[in-house]
Amino acid sequence: MARLYSGIKKHYFFYTRKDTIKACIYVKELVHFFMWSLENGKSGVWNCMFEPAYNIEQICETMKKATGMNSWIPSVNDKFLMGVAAIVGPIGGKAVGIHPARVKKIMVSTNINGDKLKNSGYQFHWILEESFNDWFEDCNRVCLK
Repeated sequence: MARLYSGIKKHYFFYTRKDTIKACIYVKELVHFFMWSLENGKSGVWNCMFEPAYNIEQICETMKKATGMNSWIPSVNDKFLMGVAAIVGPIGGKAVGIHPARVKKIMVSTNINGDKLKNSGYQFHWILEESFNDWFEDCNRVCLK
């Protein structure tokens, strides 16, 4: 999320699709879940994520609200952005995330099924906005790379 924050803050993050699902979970939540699962004898394979999963626009808007950013995120045609990334990536664009692999990653949904965690009895400690607030405080309100 630090890379996303930096991209939004520095105005080099662009949407190609606002509805791309990006399954995610707060790392502190993940640690809490691991501890809970050990204490409660829960084992197995888990998809650890907020359920339901958020789309990239929801994630970006929530991050902006929690961190006080007022940045506008433009939408750019995916083929155009991939073309720019193919040209700019090899000549230094990788440093700011303008690389074909990074652009493709943001365009692909990671919509996994989180029902097992949701129905496990585990109680989440953070919602998305609270997780961004907590993360931002841990960064001393400065999370630029």
